[in-house]
Amino acid sequence: NCAIEDVEVFQVEYNDCIDRPWTMCRCTWAQASIQEVVDSFGRVAPAVRSHVIHVMALDGTKPDGSVSASGASVNNRCPINDAVFQHEAFHSIDKGFSESKEFTEAIAADSCVPDPYSNSSPAENFAQLATWL
Repeated sequence: NCAIEDVEVFQVEYNDCIDRPWTMCRCTWAQASIQEVVDSFGRVAPAVRSHVIHVMALDGTKPDGSVSASGASVNNRCPINDAVFQHEAFHSIDKGFSESKEFTEAIAADSCVPDPYSNSSPAENFAQLATWL
């Protein structure tokens, strides 16, 4: 939902990972500024951040006018705050572990989860748990 002429593209390098620049895209009308995108993604731990290929910030406005802080991780889309960056980055390192017998049995044996959204799927449980930790 962002016309190509509305996409800003930039590369970012972080001091803790100078050999790995990230290509970031931002729709000109996204709520998050370029600096907010750069700063929030930079607060993701380098070991986790290194699994993310690129970041794209989009408009989070919902039909009712409220603004969503949601994202999707086919390498981080619609990042609006630090928790969303963390959550989506953890999807990038999941690589199917959340569907493993080990993980699904562990979450089935414990009723304690970070929040109700965690119960929507094992993958969301993994990302929410990792963000919470």
